Amino acid sequence: MYWDSATQSLSPPAALIANLPFAVGEIDGISSAAGYLIVWSGITIAWAPFNGTAFNFTPYANGAFTGAGSQIPEDVQGIIRAIIPVSGGFIAFTNRNAIGASYVSNNLNAPWIFREVPDAGGLESYEQATVEGSLGRVIAYTTAGMQTITLNSAELIHSDLSDFITSREIERYSSTTHTLEQAATALDFYLKVAAVGNRYIVLSYGTFKGIYSFALVYDLAIQRWGKLRLTHRDCFYYNYGVESADITYSMLGDVPYTDLDIVTYSSTLAQSNAFTSAQHSLAFLKQTGEVVIADWSDQIRDTADEGVVILGRVQLSRSRNTQLNRAELEGLKSGSVYIAPSYNGRTLSTVEQMVLVEAIEDYKLLGTLVDCKNFNIIVEGTFDLSTVILEATPTGAI
Repeated sequence: MYWDSATQSLSPPAALIANLPFAVGEIDGISSAAGYLIVWSGITIAWAPFNGTAFNFTPYANGAFTGAGSQIPEDVQGIIRAIIPVSGGFIAFTNRNAIGASYVSNNLNAPWIFREVPDAGGLESYEQATVEGSLGRVIAYTTAGMQTITLNSAELIHSDLSDFITSREIERYSSTTHTLEQAATALDFYLKVAAVGNRYIVLSYGTFKGIYSFALVYDLAIQRWGKLRLTHRDCFYYNYGVESADITYSMLGDVPYTDLDIVTYSSTLAQSNAFTSAQHSLAFLKQTGEVVIADWSDQIRDTADEGVVILGRVQLSRSRNTQLNRAELEGLKSGSVYIAPSYNGRTLSTVEQMVLVEAIEDYKLLGTLVDCKNFNIIVEGTFDLSTVILEATPTGAI
């Protein structure tokens, strides 16, 4: 589309698109699948193949079918909000349900078979579904909750996540009190779902449209959730290509330092390859236009990578108190460990910092002496926890 200053309107390129079945101002969206350009308006879907020079939406020309056409799917239950291509066709989402369109290559007159996807919910817009990558399915936050959807089926996933989002609770961690601070909102969250490198699914949410305060990140490989506190406008896969960095001794590897004798010391730069892995491509667009990369690596960058993990609640017996004596943590690079005790089993009391007993690289041994019904362990700092061992004993009956 381009802006025609003479008519003060948006117009399609005449040489590329011909005979659109909708007026330009009535088009709700465009997509593509199986080599077809797809345009929809209201509850009607139109498609056209590329004939070598243009996408011509005329279904019949020169005594033959062109492959173009339009249809109102029988199972449509509202205005079409998004059309997302998948392997074998596309999925059209309304605000109540989803219709799968399977591609039939041997039927030029009717190349799509439309069927409602059983159990699939609806969407507000394409922002609530994965539209990039090649997952083979769509992962979306629908009216039914978090779902994975194909042309023929839909399945609810992560019901606990759906319950958390619909609870309208904002959680923020306070590094001053070492506690989670909760607040209720009167409206549902604005949501955005993104797939990054076919490895991560990111659910961004916030209380204002287009401004997301938090991001829940799911690792498809290790099936683990994480949470980022970052105000952002968008989340996407960012392939930034070749990087340059100063050569360090650890980077030389099998290359002797004497082989660099023709390079001056002040210009010892090395370049990376152009391949960007998913662990280094999870990008967030901030309101200022800055792009921030979530770098999944073991490198410590002072306090830039500090995080928090809450483990618990821990309880040995329902009929006796528990006394925590020591905690061993492997993978704690820097930071502090706290205990949040509960003396009645329900309410958490004042957080206490555990005392450092021994510290070596990526390992901390800490001690305390707290007698309570149950407790949480809170780890703050930079960590890649692999093992947490707690030494606790049951105490007197309660």
